[in-house]
Amino acid sequence: MLLRSDGHDTLLSPVPDLLAGAIWPGAYGRVVRNRLIETWTGREGQLQARRGELFRAAVGARRAGDTDASVVWAGQSAGLITSIEAAGELIEQIVRDAERVIRERAELITARDPAVTGLRLVSPTSVGEDPAPHVPELAKDARRAGWI
Repeated sequence: MLLRSDGHDTLLSPVPDLLAGAIWPGAYGRVVRNRLIETWTGREGQLQARRGELFRAAVGARRAGDTDASVVWAGQSAGLITSIEAAGELIEQIVRDAERVIRERAELITARDPAVTGLRLVSPTSVGEDPAPHVPELAKDARRAGWI
């Protein structure tokens, strides 16, 4: 459902909180406009009268993967989602990107200031080590280079 969203199919609604029994006067959550939300928007009093039954149905729909009969929390940025990736793959890509940016910045800094040398630009994670012990060294290098 989120992959199909352009972000314009979301709306602020009290329906999800009312379903959950959390009444926050004036507070709304942004959700995808679906059959559940459309059915109960403007009928909040009736929803509250049947809250237990409707909540159980929405939870059951969520478990069954029925995104039209359950609450789908999503912001306007839902339209920016183009794929769903595994968390590990995302982290590996972020690390690769960060290493590339650090190398590029190091080249710029050393080109401007030849006195800045000896920076350790190999990520411990790229050689299978635990990065935690290296953080102080890397931070010291980053400070010396003027990055932080």
